[in-house]
Amino acid sequence: MNIPTPIGGASILPEDLAPSVVFAILYACLLPLVFCRLVHRRSRALIITGCASFAAERIIVLALRAKASQTPDSNGPVKYMQTTLGVGFLSICITFKDLVQCYLVNATYGTETCHQAPAVVAAKKAARTRAELEDSGVAAHPRRGQLDGTHPRSVAGALHRAPPERDYAAVLEGGSLGHMAMLRYLSVGLAFVTLSLEGAMILWGYRFLPRTSKRAFRLLATVWLLLFTITIYRAAVVHNTTSSFASTESGALDSPTDKALFYVFQILPEWLAVLVLFGVNVREVIGCGAAGDWRGRDETKAEKAKREAREGVQTAQREEAGVEGISAVPLKDLN
Repeated sequence: MNIPTPIGGASILPEDLAPSVVFAILYACLLPLVFCRLVHRRSRALIITGCASFAAERIIVLALRAKASQTPDSNGPVKYMQTTLGVGFLSICITFKDLVQCYLVNATYGTETCHQAPAVVAAKKAARTRAELEDSGVAAHPRRGQLDGTHPRSVAGALHRAPPERDYAAVLEGGSLGHMAMLRYLSVGLAFVTLSLEGAMILWGYRFLPRTSKRAFRLLATVWLLLFTITIYRAAVVHNTTSSFASTESGALDSPTDKALFYVFQILPEWLAVLVLFGVNVREVIGCGAAGDWRGRDETKAEKAKREAREGVQTAQREEAGVEGISAVPLKDLN
């Protein structure tokens, strides 16, 4: 009786130790960079905080794989690791969707409505004086929903357990095995369709929207290639089945080649995607602001007039406070 093979191999072997430790260290090296980006006011972008938690969680998963590789007859917490390998990847896809949204929406705002763009809104909140606001660089994304496979993958991962051999028949009789296989295919299919649509939207925006940012396009194209590489790998291995978690058959994905493919085409692209997203100032390059594109509609003329009046009063108060502060400085301090 066959069961769907867990991603990364049916068994965690001693050969998993070295790559697990290496990638755990690489993810640990990203944490200071992630912390700096989220703490600094001008690079803080809440829409990529999911990638920050993903980086920390990957350290835990890889550490568990490393420990299991040195424990005889142990595969570690299979349920947890299979769930996180699927949901973690899709969390990056959701973050990527939000960035694509900002990229396209920013490009649709003209001179009359540019004040509503996420980049401009963020610059206004961050600026402390009128001069700082004028010096702030703002980039020029669609508000569209996306299909994501988080739920199907998490359910499929939750069904992954490592029961004794005598329990496989019970799994089959309960119908969980077929349900798990279906959800695995569904998750990969949704990720493939979603990323294909997002890639087409990025290219369409670059070709037909004159205000799109070339820097943002290059960044998103790089992340898209990494995520699509993972999707192709998962689509290529999701059909494999094994008769046992201790099996040595080809479908178990336990050969050195299969293990190498897992780390090269799943773990490495994930790490590179996080590195790219935190290696640059996404808030500046994409123009996503702190919270991304949160508007559900454009403001009306009455709302615009009210906002401009409020901003005018606030600017006048800041300038007046600045003048008073300067006049209060003793002449000897100015000299």
